[in-house]
Amino acid sequence: QLARLVSARERLAFLLVGGTRGKAPEVFRRQVTEARAHAEEAERELARGLGAKVASTVASTVAQPTQSAPIESLLPPHSALVSYARFESEAGDFRALAFVLEAGDPKPRVVDLGSSVELDTLVARWRREAGREPLPIGLRAERERSCTTAGSLLRGAVWDPIEAELPPEVDHVFVVPEGSLHLVNLLALPNATRGFLVESGPTVHVLSAERDLGHLDGGQVRGP
Repeated sequence: QLARLVSARERLAFLLVGGTRGKAPEVFRRQVTEARAHAEEAERELARGLGAKVASTVASTVAQPTQSAPIESLLPPHSALVSYARFESEAGDFRALAFVLEAGDPKPRVVDLGSSVELDTLVARWRREAGREPLPIGLRAERERSCTTAGSLLRGAVWDPIEAELPPEVDHVFVVPEGSLHLVNLLALPNATRGFLVESGPTVHVLSAERDLGHLDGGQVRGP
């Protein structure tokens, strides 16, 4: 079940990152819809199988991949892995989770990020505000405030709880997104001091899957 979920997530990520690539828009939309449906079904199957032990069981799989070396040993010093996921709770609603694993620590911490539906709504709002056409100079202030507000709310949902789990010495974070978070550049989100996370946070390197840590050259970080 876990292997199916990983495969479905990778398929969806490949489509979202690759874009249309010459395909007709309706074909691309259909493929994304089907890939998302497969990923959601895989999540439901995994959740049903794990039951009440979903968080601890999935957390242990993050620390024990199907490769020869455990993930925590593949992380460079002063770095951490943040793996986002979504699961159906026993109440039937989808929850967004993040698994935070520091270099050398075999036990990831599980962070509950709340409703995945609410998270998707925050992503859509921020993308809508950030993607609007520029206004004349005299009218930009209100637009900028709206975009900053949307970005701050999204940062508060998907990054602030993670940052609270990271010790000060962590200066690089490997991120495995899930679902709508594939559409978010975390470093472009506003920070709390009128700047952006790229100016104040750790370096962020996005991975398509946790196993990609094994492809780092000698433990050194490649460019995004």
